[in-house]
Formats: sequence, structure tokens, C-alpha cells
Amino acid sequence: MSGLTFSKMHGAGNDFIVIDCSENQTETFSPEQVQMLCSRQKGIGADGLILLTPLGESQDGCNGRIRMKFFNCDGSSAELCGNGLRCAVCFSFRHHLSRHPRMIFETESGPLSGFFLENNLSRIELQVNDTFKPYSIYPDENYPVYKGSVGVPHAVVLVRDPGSVNIQESGMWLRHHPDFGPQGANVDFVQLRSDYSKPAAIRTFERGVEAETLACGTGAGAAAHVLYELFGISHPIQLATKSGDILTVERKDSEQQGSYLLTGPAVEVFSGKLEDLQEELSALSGKCPGSPMSIIK
Repeated sequence: MSGLTFSKMHGAGNDFIVIDCSENQTETFSPEQVQMLCSRQKGIGADGLILLTPLGESQDGCNGRIRMKFFNCDGSSAELCGNGLRCAVCFSFRHHLSRHPRMIFETESGPLSGFFLENNLSRIELQVNDTFKPYSIYPDENYPVYKGSVGVPHAVVLVRDPGSVNIQESGMWLRHHPDFGPQGANVDFVQLRSDYSKPAAIRTFERGVEAETLACGTGAGAAAHVLYELFGISHPIQLATKSGDILTVERKDSEQQGSYLLTGPAVEVFSGKLEDLQEELSALSGKCPGSPMSIIK
């Protein structure tokens, strides 16, 4: 193989490098290699790296099965990325990793369903796997904070105007808040309003990126869960991301709390093959013992 083939995708502005591991014959990347690939100055540039490996069909033959590994741009791994999973759905169907529009993805957070809808639209399943509880982070201000997990930990902060918040400063402070333990949390600032029939604004500070991203899929799921539980909303909730795209969250089953469907755009921007960075990536593989870069020759 002469180089690393990849696709650059984004889900509502949350951008990723997507690699078909069956084509490139590896699932192994060191943190330094991930950092280089995701560098916006010296690499392809992305919020994260997605590795996909087809596993065949489900036992009933109705679903494609695919393993998904996700890495943040700082080189750390994460159990799940919602917008990344939506991009993985579109990539897998269009690049024939699955011949079915409905797929089961094996993630570090457990198996999750994905659905290719049409054009640049995909839908995924999200599960709340740690109950969201209120925290008195701002005792003197009317900013309710709820922390739980939708595959990855999130802290949801309800504010009147997310656009007026210093996301970098407040997000970084909350991301490392001692109440959230050593792993910290992603932080979502969500518009508090009396009527959720129209899209509500959301802004997210992401772990592993250590900055605001244009959108966050699990953050949308976390925000919607808190709004559903607080306000008893029965209709799908639309969230307006910083990119201007809309993410829609609805209950998967009205009888089952904590199970949701996330729908939104997932776009393949371009694809290519890395040639000039091979020597640098190969050199970086030596910094992580036991993690050879087999595709770099």
C-alpha cells in the first residue's frame, strides 16, 4: 500500500477524519499520530479520528455490523461520539462497508443502531447510561447544572442566552470541576425557554478537543434528555448548533426512558491519500511502544 486513504467528513460542522480499516489494514494509531492527522496546521485537520472495520451482517441478515473506534484530536480515545457515529453511518453505506441502510455499530459505549436516511442525512440511537443529576455549581445564580452520561459524560447548563456565555472560559472551568471527578465532562450550554416548539440554541465545550466545537451529537442528546425530564415535552426537540445546522432528538420509545434517536446532516467533504506525511507518521509510531503503524511503509 502506497499511502493512507481517508475521507474528511462533518456532522453539523463537527469534523472528522474517517478511515476504512479493512482497506488500510490497520486499527492501530499512536496518540502522536492522531494528533498529527488532526492538526489543522500540519495534517488533515479535524475534531477527531474515526476508524471503521466491517464485521459482516447480523444473524438475521438485516443489518450491517461495523466496529467503530473514536479518538479525540488530542490523541485520547473516547467511548462514543454522536456526530462521528452519524458520519460513520453515511460513510459505511456509501462506501459499501454495509449493504444495508440500517447498521449496528460496536462502540466502546456498547452496540448502537445507525440509519442512513437520504442524501446527507443520518440517524443514530443514543442511550443515557448514567442518570443526570442536579448539581449546585452556581448557588448564587439561576444556572441549573445537570451531569450524567450519554455514552460519554456531559454537564448540561441551562442559560437564557448561550451566545452571551464565554464558552472557552466557563466550559474549561466546568469541564475540570472537582464535582465531576477525574474524567471531567463535556459541557453543554442550552437555551432555557418556556416554548420548545422552535429550535433552542446549544453551545458545547468538548473534552479531548479542549475547546468549543461547532456541534456535539451526544451533547444534543444530553440536552434533550434533561429538557424531556424537566418539562415533560412529548414532541421531538430541535437544537440549533453554532454551525447553524439543526440536530433533532426524539424518544426512541415512549415507554422507555433514556433511549433516543438523533437525526442531522453528515457530509463527506473530500477524500484523499496521504503520501507526504508517511515518513513523519512512521517516525511518530516509535513514540508509542506496541503500536506499530503498519500502513506506513
